[in-house]
Amino acid sequence: MKKLLSEPLFHFFIIALAFFAIHRSTTPNEQEALVIDVSNEKVAQLQQHFFKTWQREPTQQEITALVRNFTLDEIYYREAMALGLGENDNVIRRRLRQKMEVMVQDISALNVPTEQKLNEFYQDNINQYSSEPSYSFKQVYISFDNKAKALAVALQQAKIAVKRNEEPEGDSSLLPTEVMNKQVFEITRLFGRQFSTDLESAPLTQWYGPIKSNLGFHFVNLIERSDTYYPPITDIKQQLINDWRYQQQKLFIEKHEKTLLNKYQVVGSGISNNIEKS
Repeated sequence: MKKLLSEPLFHFFIIALAFFAIHRSTTPNEQEALVIDVSNEKVAQLQQHFFKTWQREPTQQEITALVRNFTLDEIYYREAMALGLGENDNVIRRRLRQKMEVMVQDISALNVPTEQKLNEFYQDNINQYSSEPSYSFKQVYISFDNKAKALAVALQQAKIAVKRNEEPEGDSSLLPTEVMNKQVFEITRLFGRQFSTDLESAPLTQWYGPIKSNLGFHFVNLIERSDTYYPPITDIKQQLINDWRYQQQKLFIEKHEKTLLNKYQVVGSGISNNIEKS
């Protein structure tokens, strides 16, 4: 059964049956056109919708009004369709397209990935589910605002301290002197991309630098570095299934739309190079 549900031809067969059902429902014979069937199920549906809206059960008088409104809706719809009022109406056309798209999406949602397909999908999109490396470090900042000579002296003194593995002196600033367990994107937001990139080369548990940022020079003491984390499939299985279904839905709809475009002959002076069929 699972194999049958995954076959595109089966999906197209279901869609064709749906098209036929819709056509039959919108083109009743003359006798059927004058019959409005209000079943117990439809009344229960109307009552349920009323309850969701007003958070209470409808009175008998309100039920009568609900049934009357539903009946009039159906009658006006049939009369309008008989008069051709739905033709060339963009709002109606869009609404009908939306309903067809939802139907196709529902059919596509029947797909269930095997463990092998799920594993392949994870490997193909592994970076989407991984966590960036994170760092913990201390940093000393020397500002670009220092005059050239003072800046050169400050950097030279800091380098001497680093060689001794001592904490160098720096300028005061609003930047944090200690950053704990922050991912790359957070560090980039604070210090800039160049700083984050150079931080990858810093040795552990010793002073290192200078590292340049958009604001100045930094000397860092890297306390801890954690590598990129790739969660096991079992931890994110439902998310993987949802993402796989979304991807398959997009592919199925694209294929279905190409099939529809190839089914019809699209003509007109504005068509050339403006529509892709396959």
